[in-house]
Amino acid sequence: MDNRQLLYFKTVCEEGGFTKASEKLYISPQGISKAIHKLEDELGVPLFETTPIGVMLTEYGVALKSHVAPYLTQHNYIMDHMSSMRNRLNYQLYIGVQSGFCDLLPKGFFSDFITGNPDIHTSIKSFDDDAMAQNMNDSSIKIWFCSGTYDKDLFDVLFERRQELFLIAGETHPLAKKKSVRMSDLIGIPLINIASDLGHQSKLKLNMSKVGVAPQYLLNPADRTLTMELVARGIAVSFHGGSFYKNFPGIVRIEIEDLNVEFSEGIIIRKDTYKTDAIKRFVEYVERLLEKENDTGVKASR
Repeated sequence: MDNRQLLYFKTVCEEGGFTKASEKLYISPQGISKAIHKLEDELGVPLFETTPIGVMLTEYGVALKSHVAPYLTQHNYIMDHMSSMRNRLNYQLYIGVQSGFCDLLPKGFFSDFITGNPDIHTSIKSFDDDAMAQNMNDSSIKIWFCSGTYDKDLFDVLFERRQELFLIAGETHPLAKKKSVRMSDLIGIPLINIASDLGHQSKLKLNMSKVGVAPQYLLNPADRTLTMELVARGIAVSFHGGSFYKNFPGIVRIEIEDLNVEFSEGIIIRKDTYKTDAIKRFVEYVERLLEKENDTGVKASR
């Protein structure tokens, strides 16, 4: 028994016959008759009987008629509610961003998407490392921009970039005259390290401990501007990855010959995510934009 059969039954009752019901529904009388007979077979009872004055409801038909109208009303309400909810959720986009990650993205990355897709309600929440780890279980946030490790059972990688650490120094710093240095060259020199673990800390600490190097400054990714200020003025040198330093004049890149440490930056999506139109459109936007950003882009890892 389905709502189509019940609609046909209700219309026959209201119109007083199969012919008039077929005219109202723009369906052949044979089509309606076939649907009603199938309904009778499923229920195991006759719903109509033919009399000299026309089609009449049986006792079973009268009983069914009393239930059909509220059933169809409730069915239509449910369908309308689901449709409304689907349309609303289909154009909502919830994104989680690790604090400081936006500095790694092309200029206007989020604002261009938002203005270019006014029909999508985009919500962006920024979290520091600890809060991000706690909130990544929040199923309402489907897409995350983050560095370091993540739960591979919960997320798939949309894009990923692996960055090697190098050294940055101000042009006036003594080390800036060298194309490359060794870890031992950093002994006794004011040094900045990233305080949060982006999946690189254990290996970096091991390398520093081997040669007796200790950072004087521990700064989070959100403090990149302060890092660049200290470096540009020659107050300290810093471990770094990526191209953010290029936004600050007077800072140069120096390779570290005996340091082979890298960290991961990427865009991940929950495995249980239904690919709504908003998500599909955002993923297409990311692919299209970051493919053009060879230097700051994220390599697809699908």
